[in-house]
Amino acid sequence: MIEVSSDALDQFRALAKKHGRTDHGVRIRVLAGGCCGFCYDLDFESEPGEADICVDMDDLRFWIDPASHKLLSDLRIEYVINPRTEGFSFVNPMAKEVCGCGTSFLI
Repeated sequence: MIEVSSDALDQFRALAKKHGRTDHGVRIRVLAGGCCGFCYDLDFESEPGEADICVDMDDLRFWIDPASHKLLSDLRIEYVINPRTEGFSFVNPMAKEVCGCGTSFLI
């Protein structure tokens, strides 16, 4: 299943509060696109889809559609801050190639 670092959980909480979405879950999905063929997409949604895989972590809920779930086995989401960038980082052991920005991957 997926793993979310404590720093990333804190950022999801802060974003939910900032945008008035504290009663929403976090949608994690894979879309076609990016430099390598697939890219990650995160958004807040009020309800899970009927077939979604639901993952509860502390007080947060994450929803993944079945098609995306097949590409996200053992995904780890981290939140990184360094001199060049700040944001969510995805560590996907299924990815055979990752673009330089880290948001696009190839399986």
